[in-house]
Amino acid sequence: MIYLLGVFMQVITLWNEKGGVGKTCLSLMLAGCASSKGLKTLLLDCDPQRSSIDLADDGNFPFEIRPQSLDRYELIEVIVKIERETPSLDLLIVDMPPNTNRFPEGVCITPYEPNRLSFATSVRHFESLKNHCDKFIEVVNKLDLRKSDHKEFMVGNHNLRVKSRSVYERVTNLGTTIFDPQCKNFSGGREARNEINILLSEALNEH
Repeated sequence: MIYLLGVFMQVITLWNEKGGVGKTCLSLMLAGCASSKGLKTLLLDCDPQRSSIDLADDGNFPFEIRPQSLDRYELIEVIVKIERETPSLDLLIVDMPPNTNRFPEGVCITPYEPNRLSFATSVRHFESLKNHCDKFIEVVNKLDLRKSDHKEFMVGNHNLRVKSRSVYERVTNLGTTIFDPQCKNFSGGREARNEINILLSEALNEH
């Protein structure tokens, strides 16, 4: 197991000051991917919108989702408490609120959209995130290479990417993930699973 923050579980935090960049969707897909690999996974929903909690009510996820307000606690305090209460947990994924009130911990994944405004909001924090977190990963999310602006944005950009795919919306509407066996043959599912597998492997240093 990777040793992070004084705890023995692995921690991945999805963080961006800007809302609407796809943190919640990526959090769910990463949790689904980890669960499909046999990792006992907990998704901590710290976003005030509680979108993951709403979806969890369907009972289709093979992993636990818990709500967590960070108004009174530092994230590291919450992480240590969870590790003590659930020592068998392999992976904690944290969906952070879209603000700078709390910084991420562990491996930080920062998704942003392939446009100037989304990147500009994100890039101002990159140096701090690199210095603060155990590992920092940029992800260009919702990428559509049929759009000329997106193509131009990606020139010289070699960061990880997750394309805009209808399958993400489809499985989310069903209250599940692309790793659900019942969604195996959905159009675009194989490509989507490959993208998320690459992202999770990068976060967990599986090379």
